[in-house]
Amino acid sequence: FFQQFPYTTFPVYVVLKGRDELAKILCAFLVNNQIRTTNLYFASFNGNHLEYLSYYPLQLIYLSENKLDLRMILYIVQKYKVSAFALSWMNVDEEIVHYIHSLHKNVFVYTVQNTVVMDSLKRLELDGLVSDVLL
Repeated sequence: FFQQFPYTTFPVYVVLKGRDELAKILCAFLVNNQIRTTNLYFASFNGNHLEYLSYYPLQLIYLSENKLDLRMILYIVQKYKVSAFALSWMNVDEEIVHYIHSLHKNVFVYTVQNTVVMDSLKRLELDGLVSDVLL
């Protein structure tokens, strides 16, 4: 991927899924291959991934299918040093978006699969959408 795709030109959203060791393998790969990470965003549901990655100068995204309360959001920002949250479109509301923005972090929603859902989210002042279909 890093040899074929102009990753330094376009933002790349990388989702880590799998065992805890994946974060260590990823960091070793990035360092050993001198990969510029300026346009790379690393997301995971796994707190162990994010905790390990937080020791490196990377842009991290906390993925969650859960409805997070504001104290949890603050804890996640402080513990994992995330720059953004990617939340299920079903569990995001104006209060959460406003609070995350007040912490100077971005809010993305996933997985938006149709224009009806996309239209319902327009009022939330989101920073982006994750989709696996062209909208």
